[in-house]
Amino acid sequence: MTQNKSTLDTAQKTLNSTGHSNVVNSRSTSSSSDSSRSDSSRSAVGRCQSDDPQFLLDSIEKVLSNLGRSCLKMTTTLNKTVNNHSIDRSAYWILVYLSENEPIRLSDLALRLGVDISTVSRQVKNLFDAKFISKTNDSVDKRASLLVTTKLGQRYKQEVTEMRKLTIAKAMENWKVSDKEVLLKLLNKLVSELHNECQL
Repeated sequence: MTQNKSTLDTAQKTLNSTGHSNVVNSRSTSSSSDSSRSDSSRSAVGRCQSDDPQFLLDSIEKVLSNLGRSCLKMTTTLNKTVNNHSIDRSAYWILVYLSENEPIRLSDLALRLGVDISTVSRQVKNLFDAKFISKTNDSVDKRASLLVTTKLGQRYKQEVTEMRKLTIAKAMENWKVSDKEVLLKLLNKLVSELHNECQL
């Protein structure tokens, strides 16, 4: 009788233990299943968003806006640290454009930049005051003059460019070379298309 009771108690304990284990396993399986469904749901949302043309367009526009602000902020900061000269960022980009398209008339400069000539005139005056640009005679029209960069202006632009490259290099120091190549290829493609679209 005692032996039967002992066997019964052992069986009961085993049953209870097995039941508890099953419950735990069931809960674990359920939790794993819920997690899997959640991951799958997030993945599906991601795929749905990436397949949505409007979502992609909004995201690209936002990223480009952030990139533009970062570039402008970087240029503004660097302008204050080179050769003790300080010109605002608008004047700096005019200097860059001039260095790549000189010689050019003031009216043509304003037209190509798509801004009012009075706006360009103010920035050009700043560049004159800094001795970064000068005027030369137009061989075609003696009454007109052309804008050109001076050696000082060219050196200033080059030094700012080198400092910008150092900043970019530091930001991308952990990037793979292949990722940099892909970025360069896609950015070149985008810039080309934007220039065509905007008729720059």
